[in-house]
Order: sequence, then structure tokens, then C-alpha cells
Amino acid sequence: MGMFTHNSRTNFFLNENKDTVLKSNDYLETYAVWRENKNNFPKNIGIVLLNETNKISNGREQNVADIIDLKGKRHFNDNTISTIFHLADDYFVVCKSPTLPEWRSYGNNYTGYENVEIYNLKTRKSIKLDKDAGRFVSISIYVGGRKMPGEPDLTPFLSRVYINYDEDVYCLNANREMVVKKILKADR
Repeated sequence: MGMFTHNSRTNFFLNENKDTVLKSNDYLETYAVWRENKNNFPKNIGIVLLNETNKISNGREQNVADIIDLKGKRHFNDNTISTIFHLADDYFVVCKSPTLPEWRSYGNNYTGYENVEIYNLKTRKSIKLDKDAGRFVSISIYVGGRKMPGEPDLTPFLSRVYINYDEDVYCLNANREMVVKKILKADR
């Protein structure tokens, strides 16, 4: 994914010289580029999981996530965001706190979010993902070399599989623009 948590529960970032920068007790975890930046993680930003929590309607609490700049300024400043991760270039997936008890994430799969969008940090535009049967969104990140049949210029990054097994695949084209390809269950 081009992201890395420096250590479990690290509350700072490292710059290119491995100097500690932006250390804060407000950060529970920090995420940024590590080693080779294959997916062009934008410079001078990082993702934080804050010590701040948001009580959601099912009584659980979720830590708040945000993107910060070099001065620690929060980009979204939205306390309903519980998960953010980088897809490629300026594209990030932003997941808002669920109210469903079946919410979970494991490996490259994220299940049970009520609101998910692919957000472009540069243009500030987003693509909202539809809920499945009006309930929630489940997504999977592509980390391998899957290719789109008949479309060699498309690189898939995210899959949205519906309850009927139809799939939306979010890809970058040769111009690095996000496009969505619908794959019906019968065609898989």
C-alpha cells in the first residue's frame, strides 16, 4: 500500500534523514511512506490515528483518523473518520465510523463501513462507494498484479464486491485518472 506504521503505537513521523518530526501525544499511531514508494504517496503529509475517539451509535468507540501536513494541521478535521489509507498518487480511501456491529478490517479487506469514498487529495474530489443492500460497504485492496481483461492500460487498486457477487473495480488509467469497471458475477 506504500504505507507503514513505524512501530506499534508510534506517535511521530520520520523524515528522509530518519530524524523524528511531528511528535505528538495526540497521535496514537502514525503512517507514512516506508522504503520504496511504489504508489507515489504524496510528499509532506502523513496519516494519523488520533488518541481522540468518537462514540458511534452502537455504543462502541472508534479512534479518529486524519491526514496531516508538515505542521500537524488536520486535512479533514472530521471526527467520524475512523480509517484512511493510501491507494496511489493523490488517491486515498476514507472510511467513516460504522454503526454496524459487524465492522472489521483484516489484511487487505475492510468490511462493514457505512460510508466509504475514494478521495483525491490534490483535487479534493471524491468518489462515493454505494452501500450494499442499503447497509454497508466492503472493500478489498489489490496488492498483486491483477490485470483487467482486454484493458492493459488499467491498473486495479480497489475492489468493491456486492452481496450478489457483482464487482466494481477501481483502476487508474494511463493518465493516472480513477475509473470504475463493473464486472458482473457471470463474467468472472
